[in-house]
Amino acid sequence: SAAFNNGDDVTAQFTSLSESMAALASEGIFGNRHTQLSLNDAMTKRKQYTNFVKDKLDALEEDKTYSARQKEQEAEIARKDHLQKLTLDNENLADRLNTWMDDAEDFHHDPINVTSVAELEGIISDYQSVANLTEERSADHEKLVAVAAEIETDISELSARFNATIEASNSKTAEYNAELERQKE
Repeated sequence: SAAFNNGDDVTAQFTSLSESMAALASEGIFGNRHTQLSLNDAMTKRKQYTNFVKDKLDALEEDKTYSARQKEQEAEIARKDHLQKLTLDNENLADRLNTWMDDAEDFHHDPINVTSVAELEGIISDYQSVANLTEERSADHEKLVAVAAEIETDISELSARFNATIEASNSKTAEYNAELERQKE
């Protein structure tokens, strides 16, 4: 493209040839018996050469544009795949968190109706299987918040429910401990 200069160098050669032919014609020389080519033939060759080079350069530019467009499309597909993976991760984390909160809420709403320390310790043991997952689910919640921010999903209701479940778990643990102390007396 820059080296070709739209055929300017060939046009300059043709112009020089035309001027030479005009100078020769003014001297009375109208032909050259050593060559079959005429000025019209040279002009046709110049046009053919110029068109050939322009077509090649246009094809190269088109290939470059196509490659750039293809890279953009591949990047867009990769971005969509990444977002889809994040969406699935988001759904899996939310499902795991909801299941844990449902299990914890079952304990939170049950009144403590026991008549012995052994019975209460059994309930506390069952409750600990849910309560022991609190740290793990807190980490899941943090991941969920990060993923939701990246995929621009609102999880405020889930976060509010999670925080309420944590508070209820702390209250229930204190309630179990107080009942255990009372039963031991």
